[in-house]
Amino acid sequence: MTKSIFPRPHRLVLLSLLGLMGCYSSEASESFADKAVAIDWVDPPCAVPGSEAGYIEGNGFGAENVTITVGGIEAEVLAATGMDASFVVPAEGLSPGDEIEVVVENPGGRLATIDWRVCETARLTGIGLFEGDRTAALDVSGNGNVVAALSSPSSTMSTALLWRDGVLESLPPLFPEILLTSVVGASFDGSILVGSTRYDTSPGVGATEAVLWDNGVISPLGDLPGGGFHSEALAVSADGSVVVGRCDEALFFHNVACRWVDRGAPEALLSGGSPIVDARATGISDDKTIIVGTVVINAVWRGFVLQNGVRSLLDQSDQAFRVSADGSVVVGTSLNHLGDEVASRWVNQGPLERIAPLEERSWARDVSADGSVIVGQLASGRAFRWTEVDGLQLIEDLLIAEGVDLGSWNLINATGISDDGRTIVGTGSNAGVEGWIAILPLPLD
Repeated sequence: MTKSIFPRPHRLVLLSLLGLMGCYSSEASESFADKAVAIDWVDPPCAVPGSEAGYIEGNGFGAENVTITVGGIEAEVLAATGMDASFVVPAEGLSPGDEIEVVVENPGGRLATIDWRVCETARLTGIGLFEGDRTAALDVSGNGNVVAALSSPSSTMSTALLWRDGVLESLPPLFPEILLTSVVGASFDGSILVGSTRYDTSPGVGATEAVLWDNGVISPLGDLPGGGFHSEALAVSADGSVVVGRCDEALFFHNVACRWVDRGAPEALLSGGSPIVDARATGISDDKTIIVGTVVINAVWRGFVLQNGVRSLLDQSDQAFRVSADGSVVVGTSLNHLGDEVASRWVNQGPLERIAPLEERSWARDVSADGSVIVGQLASGRAFRWTEVDGLQLIEDLLIAEGVDLGSWNLINATGISDDGRTIVGTGSNAGVEGWIAILPLPLD
């Protein structure tokens, strides 16, 4: 069906005038009573609660005694014809981001439905500085409520931080005298956070150990036996039961990908030695059957997937950083013709797909649960969001388009995303280096 030639504001006025003039009588309404109803489209793309902005086109509506419900709530009908209707979006009972239905019932009781969505309020929030020092937001819980962050006033000092409900607080170190602690991963609900801490085992001899915080209580995760002492926790499963990262292997004194199950002793996932000299695991699917990471083979970095214990290398990969919760999409980097990193993805471990321009270095850092939204950074210091619908877009531009005043913010990188793809975290500058949280609506299909 061809859309009305009138712009939406004029359509609303026209419909109201037609109703006031009685151009559509009760007889006309009765003629629609036995007609099927169809909705072709709804305008605007998402619902703004309380606004007089709802407009639908289709056929079989009727001009009187038309009922429209939005998300199960009856809406006030402003005007209707056989093919058009305008209505007031209910002011209460609808939550930002809700997937809803618009239902039209004509005088004869015939129904038609169309999917709609409640608009989200886009916003940008800084997590703040910590004791006057710069901060970085590194990951966000799957539900979008908890941010894993870091304060690092110098290369020899860092404090692991947690941001929740607008409050930034420090996570306890393993020992009071420890000055270097980081947190890089969060479980779905944010109750489990993982990272690493560095401390001296003897004067002048340091060790790095993977750690886990369970509701703020820290526990060491240990390292593989023998060799040097170096382990790092780099990601955690949604339920917090499996942690992946890298450990030091005794036989070859190289870093190897490893995991900790239910806080037990670490298990090596990939053995070191020739031709493998380094490996790390950086992502895990919700069902814990897929682990991704990066391995160095013959001095070449490659992204790998470990599925039920079987390793495969990603097509033309350089590094693999994260995997979607459903395990379908891996994100990371590949190399262009100059040997520079380019943000990339692999769907179902298939062929390489680059998601950023080849001309500029870029990194894909994290991915939503279903793999449809990816976030990362361009080398020019700009955070981006990539979606299957709109491709690569700068997060600053998306916020501005939603009416958000950025002030002095410059969003440098995006490092974490919630499962639903709506909450993104990263680091930027705002009269100082500071972590940030952005809420953005998803594009419509």
